[in-house]
Amino acid sequence: MELDAAFVQCAEIVRELDPDRYLTALMAEPDKRGPLMALYAFTNEVAKSRDTAHEPHLALIRLQWWRDVLADFETGTLSNNPILVGLRAVLATSDLRMRDLVQIIDAYEADLDDPLIQTWDDLDKFCDTTAGAVMALALRILGNPSKEIAEYGGRAWGLVGLTRAFPHHAGAGRIYMPAEAFDEVGLDPHDIFQGNGGPPVMAIMLATLGRAQDYADLLRTEARTMPRTARPAFSYVSLIDFYVSQIRRHSDAPFALHPEIPAFRKQWRLLTTNLLR
Repeated sequence: MELDAAFVQCAEIVRELDPDRYLTALMAEPDKRGPLMALYAFTNEVAKSRDTAHEPHLALIRLQWWRDVLADFETGTLSNNPILVGLRAVLATSDLRMRDLVQIIDAYEADLDDPLIQTWDDLDKFCDTTAGAVMALALRILGNPSKEIAEYGGRAWGLVGLTRAFPHHAGAGRIYMPAEAFDEVGLDPHDIFQGNGGPPVMAIMLATLGRAQDYADLLRTEARTMPRTARPAFSYVSLIDFYVSQIRRHSDAPFALHPEIPAFRKQWRLLTTNLLR
């Protein structure tokens, strides 16, 4: 498969599965857009393994498939899968290594064990290995690695994403809020599986959003030192204000699924905001 065609197909995957990162990847330098799309297509395909498989062992099989095909890279085996063609180019033209991609798989494989997150710090660490790891790799593709940007941005984006997905996760019997937060409001975490909790659940969600906004503020400060060419790796974090406002407006319905925010509003924010508001 031609590399340009592979990048186009990767972009289509990202546009469907990850529209916010898609919009910001389009703002990267032309020679960096394809590699970013390949990275995001890969991470989204890995991340959705659990949601598309009805049983954890089936998700494990999907993740193992990714491990196997990545291992084939090192033996020189070629593939016409557009994501793999794109990743091969990423590995050849950046300082990313195979272990960086495997670590993304590791993070989502560990999540299959359904560990109950114990503390806020543990939740931060989960975001570090998922959203933060993706941001770190994107920064490296753009030639501007930054541990601080990846940490603050990944935590802000990850916490908001988990809050937005709370109704979906609760319906699937999964918890991504820390046990200590449930203790603080006097609620058994497993009560949410029956749709119970009401105001205490929303209190936890609002606390999570507040923590995300604190990290976004740290990101804004750190981002002032970054060149403009690095911004596509993290500028989508500026969109969390939309999501926070949306959830706060419906604070009486913690188990309600929220509609997607129109793309034109996101585009306008990304085009008009001075880095991050």
